[in-house]
Amino acid sequence: MLRHLVSVTVVLLVVPAFLTGQELQMADLGECQLESGEVIQTCRIGYRSVGTMDAEGANVVLFPTWFGGTSEEILGLLGPDGMIDTSQFFVVIVDAFGNGVSSSASNTAGQSGPAFPRITIRDMVRHQHRLLRERLGVSRLKAVVGISMGGMQAFEWAVSYPDFADKIVPIVGSPRLAVYDVVLWETDMRLLQWFLDCRCQPPAAVRRGLYFLMGGPNFHARVSPRDTLPQARASLETATLTVERAYDLSSQLRAMIAHNVAAPFDGSLERAASRVRAKLFVVVGLADHVVTPGPALEFARLLEAPTLALDNDCGHQAPWCEADVFNPAVRAFLRE
Repeated sequence: MLRHLVSVTVVLLVVPAFLTGQELQMADLGECQLESGEVIQTCRIGYRSVGTMDAEGANVVLFPTWFGGTSEEILGLLGPDGMIDTSQFFVVIVDAFGNGVSSSASNTAGQSGPAFPRITIRDMVRHQHRLLRERLGVSRLKAVVGISMGGMQAFEWAVSYPDFADKIVPIVGSPRLAVYDVVLWETDMRLLQWFLDCRCQPPAAVRRGLYFLMGGPNFHARVSPRDTLPQARASLETATLTVERAYDLSSQLRAMIAHNVAAPFDGSLERAASRVRAKLFVVVGLADHVVTPGPALEFARLLEAPTLALDNDCGHQAPWCEADVFNPAVRAFLRE
């Protein structure tokens, strides 16, 4: 979910030759009505497609982006030995609102910066549904797979469009944030606002430190020995932010903080779960210091859905520390 925790791992992956050339496409949706009552007036969604759709259109997998991430960064996760085998599935990777590719505070003429409307996870999902139906002609999905904030979108898909996807795979995501998560993201919001107020870089250094700590003490005890302290300190001092990036991240942070699939059901997670028709496979990291695993495990329990609880010290990056377990498990669930 986190650009600093997840996309760093993804960037290190070599994008296979058969996945190159998956060009970014932009869909113009006209106006996008939002939960807040506001409207994105010139609404656009970016997406990439990988693989081949079968004759029946029955092998389409939607993969929304994580916090701050882009569709390009997800390409390295796909392939015969990756999470999703694109020789079997047609994967549509969609850029979430607020990521700087789809409609965002940084790129929406007439509604830029603080004028960009408030978005929610449900807004992201609603207009991804429009993209699939109105622009791509997709009437049903084989699956929705998402990581971190993408996992939040996957949970929302399961509740908001219960008959649209056969399977849902939320990975280190949540149906609603725990108190720890809300305090974490509100702290990040305060740092971004500090930067926007001062237009200075010290908030970026503090924010880099916050993200370092999200790795967790056991992870850093293993990968950050004492002699790496000078490099760790130096990395804080080189951190930078831009105004455009700060507004985009703030927009997605607000969406995550407000995220709660149970909100339309008087806060009842049980009632929200009763809406679900898809088969779920829920992946969590038990030592996740970014997205508390409890709410996802509770949602899985309500549905008697299978789970993969990764018990390692890698925190939010738990799936990549056990890729030899995680990747085959996801592939097997999608093939069932």
